[in-house]
This record gives sequence, structure tokens and C-alpha cells, in this order.
Amino acid sequence: MKHSKFLNRACGAVFLAAFICVAMALPAHAAQRKCTQELRDGHAAFLKKLRAHNFTSGAASGSGKAARAMTQWLKDSHADTVRHEEAHKRAAGKWAGTTEYFYYTWWNIPYATAGCHKFKRGIPLEVAIKSALAPEKPSYIDLRLAKKWQAELDRKNGKR
Repeated sequence: MKHSKFLNRACGAVFLAAFICVAMALPAHAAQRKCTQELRDGHAAFLKKLRAHNFTSGAASGSGKAARAMTQWLKDSHADTVRHEEAHKRAAGKWAGTTEYFYYTWWNIPYATAGCHKFKRGIPLEVAIKSALAPEKPSYIDLRLAKKWQAELDRKNGKR
């Protein structure tokens, strides 16, 4: 009898866990998104800027003027990335979820080079649009998402 109760509880827990996993995989609406491509694109843009600054001459040695310039540039880039993602988070308010960052490591110090802010499930489209446009300089992905969500909102409201 003891084994039967244990098995019923265990099977019930497994079923509940499976149900929760399936339910969480279902999208709430279009404001839910994956960050993988955004992080890749942001990091690729960072690497392009890095090459444009041409820090290679002497910076890799870790000493001298070139290395200090590289370190300062990375700190500034990191601060800009974090500030950008924090603007999304502030604008989303109670709908703010997690923020993912892509890092570039220089002398064992990670610097955020790209970020993506996720929203909580069920965020109203108006809030998602406001959050996408919140940073001082919205990225092209932010602008594209805001446009997409605005079109969805217009469709829902009967506008064309």
C-alpha cells in the first residue's frame, strides 16, 4: 500500500512537471521573442567597430597607450550596452523579465557587447512597443520589433 501511494504521487508530480513545461513553451503573443539572433547581430556589430578602431597595434601586449585606449573603449562600450538594456527594462516596468548579454573578454575581464531584454509572458503590446523604443538610440532590431508590434496592435484595434 505504501508503494502505491508513493507511485501515485511520483506519477502525479511527473505529469504536473510535463504539463508545466508544455504550457511554458506556448507563446503568449508576438511580444515574446528569442534573443539568439539579436545577440549574434549585436556582437558582430561590436566586432566591426572594434576592427574599425584598429586597436591591434600594441594593444594585445597589455601595456602602453594602445592597451589603455582599448580598455577604456571596452568599458565605454560595456556601459552603453548595459544602459541600453536597462532603458528597455525600466520602460517595461512590472513586465520586465531577464536580460541576456553577450560578452567579449579582454585580459580576463568580460565586457558586455550585446544585450537582449526579455519580457514576462502576457506583456501588453503597448508596453512592449514603449520598451522597444525606450533607449536613447534604439537598435535596428528594436525599431523593427516596435514596427511589427505596432502593426499587430493596429490589426487588433481594427486599424489598417
